[in-house]
Amino acid sequence: MQGVKGTKALRINMAFTDDVYRYITLMSKIKGVSMTKFVNDIIEKDMQKNEAYLKNIEAVVNMVK
Repeated sequence: MQGVKGTKALRINMAFTDDVYRYITLMSKIKGVSMTKFVNDIIEKDMQKNEAYLKNIEAVVNMVK
């Protein structure tokens, strides 16, 4: 993660529709966090919601290896 000594954040270049970009910008300002933190929080919540599903998919993928 960026800001943690000795580590570096993974990066990805993403394109957003105008509406989604405005939403991210506005909501991150309202919440007082960076746009990156706002998007990461949304993704982390989705990961938690789908945790069981992801574990099953990972198990299948690992069996195929």
